[in-house]
Amino acid sequence: MAMPWQLARARRPKRHEPRPLIDSFPFVDIRTLGRKRLFPNDWHGTNVLPNIGLVYPGISSLKLMGGAITANFYGGNEQVIPIRWYSPGLGGLRPIGQCGCKRTAFRFYRVNGRLVCKRCSGGIYASQTRNADTRPLLQARRLRRFIHPLAEIGKPFPKKPVNMF
Repeated sequence: MAMPWQLARARRPKRHEPRPLIDSFPFVDIRTLGRKRLFPNDWHGTNVLPNIGLVYPGISSLKLMGGAITANFYGGNEQVIPIRWYSPGLGGLRPIGQCGCKRTAFRFYRVNGRLVCKRCSGGIYASQTRNADTRPLLQARRLRRFIHPLAEIGKPFPKKPVNMF
C-alpha cells in the first residue's frame, strides 16, 4: 500500500529505523512496590532491596525512601526518581514517580541504562504496529503465554491452572 500523499509531503524527518516496542523493555512498576508495602512506614526511613537483578534486569539494588527511589545499575551508575504520594479518593496514599521530563508515571522503562517514562523512551506498543485483523492474534498469544508460558502456538490451548477462576 502506498503512503498517503499527506504523509509523503509532510515536512518532518523520516525515520530510518522503526520505533522500539515498549513491550520488550524491562520496567520498574512503582504501583507494585507500593502494593507490596516495600516503602518504609516513616518519611525518613529507608528500605534497601539488594540483589534485585532477577526481578528488574540491569538493576543491582533499589533503595526505597518516602520521597525517592534510588536505582543502582550494574556498572556503578545511579539514578534517583522522585516520588510523590497522592490520594486516589479510596483512602490511603499511593506512590507515583516523576521522570526527568517532569511527567509523572507509574512505570519506568530501562532504556540505554536509564529509567525513563513511556514518552521519553520513544517506543510504541506492539498492538500499535498491528492492524485490526492481527490484533486479536497478538492478544491470544499474550493470553496463552500468561496461562502457560511454555505452551506453543500450534498446539491446543492449555487448560487453566487449578487456582485460576
